[in-house]
Amino acid sequence: MTNQFYETLKEKKLTFNAGWRVYSFKFVKSLKSSGVPCYGEADFDKCIISLDVTVDDDTARHTLLHEICHVLLETMGLGGHHETKEDWVENTNEYITESMARGMLMLKNLNPKLWSVIFDE
Repeated sequence: MTNQFYETLKEKKLTFNAGWRVYSFKFVKSLKSSGVPCYGEADFDKCIISLDVTVDDDTARHTLLHEICHVLLETMGLGGHHETKEDWVENTNEYITESMARGMLMLKNLNPKLWSVIFDE
């Protein structure tokens, strides 16, 4: 593993409690999603968030939060990978904003240790 942020997650054996399932973290070198390089990926079926260890700490922190947001939005019925048009979700800014606010509170309240690592508290 090449960055301190992910080392901290691994050392503290942190997971992400989404309220209905607990997601584990998988650390991968040169991560790809459907053959395309990416920094992170959330697997909703296996409840694993995969993270590319070759990125710097700031990118790692952003990537983890990005993937957690995918899980939170999926949890609130706001779609997953959008592989088909049926997966597209149309909604108001207010609904999405309220969903994310609740999601962030859920992240903080169910995962205080993970929250403190993400936000450097």
